[in-house]
Amino acid sequence: LGRAVEYSCFVAGDTLYLPFYHNCAVNIPDLVSMRVSTDYPSGSTVAIDVDSASSPVLALRLPDFMTVESLTVNSLAADFAVDRGFALLDHSLATGDHIELKYQFEPRVVEPLNSECRSRGQVKVMLGPSVMGNPSTRRVLFDHVPTDMCLLDHDRIVADGDTLVPLRNIIF
Repeated sequence: LGRAVEYSCFVAGDTLYLPFYHNCAVNIPDLVSMRVSTDYPSGSTVAIDVDSASSPVLALRLPDFMTVESLTVNSLAADFAVDRGFALLDHSLATGDHIELKYQFEPRVVEPLNSECRSRGQVKVMLGPSVMGNPSTRRVLFDHVPTDMCLLDHDRIVADGDTLVPLRNIIF
């Protein structure tokens, strides 16, 4: 899994899928050349600039924890359908296109995968793909569901008086 991000995209038929968001250049001969720039997961935007394209359809990953604020092509609202966790744009990529996905995350409480922690009723707080915790204690598990959670900005949460920051990210 550590190398998964090296595979920035994949192609199926005439569709180019972007399953991960990170700064990269995508160059697939005879299909597309484009640049992806983002501050994901700590920001709110994924921008794609198409240098050349032979009309593929673009599919952008929309994890369950992501809320789409807007999806535009050349500053105009884009039509898209969601299929198996991907936004399939109703637009064939063309040279010079600028695609922009604006998103947000809400804090959420998740049961840990570890059965011992789950049996003790512990939970973790997440923001997007980030496991949140106290940076001084490195604490990520809570003995109860926080009752008062407030998003301070794109990457900090106050939960029951504790300021939580991303301690690690899961791959999404």
